[in-house]
Amino acid sequence: MVLGRLQALRHSPLYAGRSVYPRLHHAPGDAVPHNEWSTSPEYNIEIVREVNSMIQKYFPNAPVFPVVGNHEMSPLDQYPEPGSVPEQFAADWLYEGLASQWSSLVPDLDLTTVKHAAYYSVLLRPGFRIISFNSMFGYSSNMWLVANSKDPASELAWLEGELNKAEAAGELVHLLGHVPPGILVAERTWSREYNRIVVRYENIIRGQFFGHTHYDEFEVFHDGERPISVAYIAPSQTPWFDLNPAYRIYHIDGDRPDSTRTVLDHETYVMNLTEAHETETARWYQLYSARELYGMESLAPQEWQSLVERMAVDRDLFNLYIEVLAVIRDVTSGRDRNPWGRRASPAAQGLAGSIDGSPW
Repeated sequence: MVLGRLQALRHSPLYAGRSVYPRLHHAPGDAVPHNEWSTSPEYNIEIVREVNSMIQKYFPNAPVFPVVGNHEMSPLDQYPEPGSVPEQFAADWLYEGLASQWSSLVPDLDLTTVKHAAYYSVLLRPGFRIISFNSMFGYSSNMWLVANSKDPASELAWLEGELNKAEAAGELVHLLGHVPPGILVAERTWSREYNRIVVRYENIIRGQFFGHTHYDEFEVFHDGERPISVAYIAPSQTPWFDLNPAYRIYHIDGDRPDSTRTVLDHETYVMNLTEAHETETARWYQLYSARELYGMESLAPQEWQSLVERMAVDRDLFNLYIEVLAVIRDVTSGRDRNPWGRRASPAAQGLAGSIDGSPW
């Protein structure tokens, strides 16, 4: 019964999301369940294969751009410098497995860099490039960074080179990763160097997309005091831990002359897990639209910076942002209905009511 519910939970958001007919699909990593140390290379590769097969089933006509996460590796988190360790410690088995699977998902994929360290660059449309990188080389839980933390796998040098070529060719770029730079578990030097690359190529980087934290968050990048880019951190499909499953839909400036390829808006959808257990029915609800909820004219970096500054002086607005995370948490459990011990703001009450029928 538990295994059946886990399978249903994997299928459910894909089934719900297919109605929007996405033009492309970002898969931000961590397809493997968080069993921590009870995994194996064979188990992990099989789980990744199953997840990729489900994505292809529900989105057969959309190119898929996967990212490697910390849980794809066994043991988790441990990504050594390619070619620097004995075979039993290397990640070659993972890279070979990902290359075999990703070749059917990503159009015109050059497998060379995937087999090297699970990163790649693809020209999706004339003038529009997708770059997926392995953020595990900037993840502090990766113990191999003790042996070599000077740009492992030469990834940042490769990334800078790809962006330099894209700039020369007049291309706009989306960056895909798993662990967001700058968070507590991100290695500080790697985050600093990544930030420098983003600042240098702000003119062509039109979106950054991450996962890992399981929460609904964002980061604003700056050149000095000037906001220049935004990293979107999407909530997770998994309920680990004490979460309502969620997925994110991004509205991107699409195929048209002079397209900016920027994010125009995003919507977050959640499933009330308690309700699903009680009714044995999975229902997905739109939790919010970013522009509508926060009163933003656009999702430009300046608008996100303005939101941060408004939250600094408007407690209700700040509470609303925090309470979005609370709604992603299981809002019908006694522990999490109002984790701050106070009455939620009217807007947050509306969010809670939208998924369980009653305010906090």
